[in-house]
Amino acid sequence: MQGSNGRKKEIQDDKIMRKINALPIGYSDVKSVIETGYYIDKTRYAQALIENKNPIFIARPRRFGKSLFIDTIATICNGTQEVFTDYHIGKSENGYQWKKYPIMNIDFSGINHNPNCLENSLKSKLDRIACSYGVTIQIPDIQSGLENLVEAFSKLSNGYEPNLVVLIDEYDAPVINLTKGSDLEQANIKVMKDFFMTLKSLNKYFQLTFITGVSKFSLSDVFSGANHLKDITIDASADAMFGYTWQEITTIFSKKLEDIAEKWSKKVNKKTTESEVMERMATYYNGYKFHS
Repeated sequence: MQGSNGRKKEIQDDKIMRKINALPIGYSDVKSVIETGYYIDKTRYAQALIENKNPIFIARPRRFGKSLFIDTIATICNGTQEVFTDYHIGKSENGYQWKKYPIMNIDFSGINHNPNCLENSLKSKLDRIACSYGVTIQIPDIQSGLENLVEAFSKLSNGYEPNLVVLIDEYDAPVINLTKGSDLEQANIKVMKDFFMTLKSLNKYFQLTFITGVSKFSLSDVFSGANHLKDITIDASADAMFGYTWQEITTIFSKKLEDIAEKWSKKVNKKTTESEVMERMATYYNGYKFHS
């Protein structure tokens, strides 16, 4: 007869298996995705970005894993080496030098975009970032706030590198759904332009600046003063940085494909192969090309 301890162990094991077998739908936390067993290794891209130090911009559609990739970079730059032991960047032969960088991570989709709110919301975000590292800064305006944050970060102890890592997600969120030429759009563009121009002026203090969004149409207005960014949206080197390739799906999700094929076979009373499952999936999701 199984005791209470054995029953608890069985329940715990069942929870673990359900977590392992659960697809990481909607996850943007790389640690959690890795725990499910369905992480597609994109760390070689992250390593190249960190080591090359270029300020980077890339646009991708929604649901392509931009936020997950940004969290991957942040986790790497926080020096959390143990998370990536089994992946490209964690293997000694790939030569990544693990360091700990202070990180300014801003998701513009979580910033208040209402009139007169964008600048104050950004100031509040800068203050929260500073507080998370145990420092206090003055933020009379965006430019001064960024400059003061950079200065404070350059003096951090506890093993931090003096250079910062800047990660900007959904850069175009404050303007993408606004009426073109409206007062609110123009006001938000001005705030964003001042923000990104200041980032450009501070670029020598950054190990990496990485900016993503869903569109490029706002680029000319928002980044008019930040022409130092390297746009890799249609660069062949970044074609598989986000999303899944055919090979990645058939490799990492092979068991799921087998399960779906088996269910379809029973439903239609006819043998269905994993290749046929992939072909049906491709009807809905394939066809993207991100390099010229």
